[in-house]
Amino acid sequence: MIETVKNCIEVSNLTKIYEAGGRSKARQPIVANDAISLEINQGEVFGLLGPNGAGKTTLVNQILGLATPTEGSIFVKGIDIIKHPAFVKSLASYLPQRGIAFEYTEVHKALLFAGQLKGLTKIQAKIQSEQLIGELDLGEVADTFFNKLSGGMRRVVGLGLALMGRPEILVMDEPTNELDPVRRRRVWNIIQEINRERGITCILVTHNVAEAETVLQRVAIIDKGKVLALGTPGKLKQQISTEAFLDLTLNDMLETRDTKTIAEEVKFKLDQRFHSATLPAFRFSVESPNNLKIYLPFEQSGEVINFIVSEIGPQVIDDFKLAHTSLEDVYLHHVGPEASLNKSEIGSRS
Repeated sequence: MIETVKNCIEVSNLTKIYEAGGRSKARQPIVANDAISLEINQGEVFGLLGPNGAGKTTLVNQILGLATPTEGSIFVKGIDIIKHPAFVKSLASYLPQRGIAFEYTEVHKALLFAGQLKGLTKIQAKIQSEQLIGELDLGEVADTFFNKLSGGMRRVVGLGLALMGRPEILVMDEPTNELDPVRRRRVWNIIQEINRERGITCILVTHNVAEAETVLQRVAIIDKGKVLALGTPGKLKQQISTEAFLDLTLNDMLETRDTKTIAEEVKFKLDQRFHSATLPAFRFSVESPNNLKIYLPFEQSGEVINFIVSEIGPQVIDDFKLAHTSLEDVYLHHVGPEASLNKSEIGSRS
């Protein structure tokens, strides 16, 4: 009998090498994964980020038991899935980026069939499918054939198929591709709900960093087969910057002072009031005649905002936004600005 442990997924020194095809001896083997080590905790939402060809899908395929590593080990709940690949297949569901085999089946029948494939009785499958049709707002397309759906709606139905049988591990490759903003927000909310309420371990492969940042609990940034950064979004941000920026939009009441003059006045007063030998100096950037950015230590942001409002005057401020380093900033720091998230990940199979 196979015994399991609480730790969900442990990857150690994982290497996957594809031999070069063709007859040319000059072609070199492709190292898709290069000594990758990481752990994914039970019940967390874990993100895999990286450009096209980084090795993300190769890593996921090995975790799911769909490909065999060249070297290294993968344990899922303490079980060596290289030796026992069927074990992880009994626990996990996969939403691929493309290719779902229900082209000529109505949506509600596809959900029923997926449930029965995962071991549910007809009654259990019917109950779960009806719940998912409601949660994913699929009522209007429940009787529609899959091949008649829009690309975005196919993604939503694909998520429903993956959730049938209530898997313990859910792997999603670009779950919000081609969705309109309302449905994208709904999908992210559902991912948070199933993670929180059911304790499902979720692995997200996505290029939509700005949206995914709200649900990801830990992240691995991968490029050229290597893990470049691993940790919580907060810790990864702190590693590259402890700075925040205050984005001020000034209204049209400035009759005697322009934005540059205000910036100089505020900078002088801030340096007098807050700056010390142990803190970085404040930096200012005039983005437009009515827009001013102030870069400041994050831990002082609340006190600084109150001070600035009192010095400038609330009647002069039309709007403001306080922001920290974003997860996308972290990504670009490690991978480089040439690896555009929105271009490189769409359509990626890597």
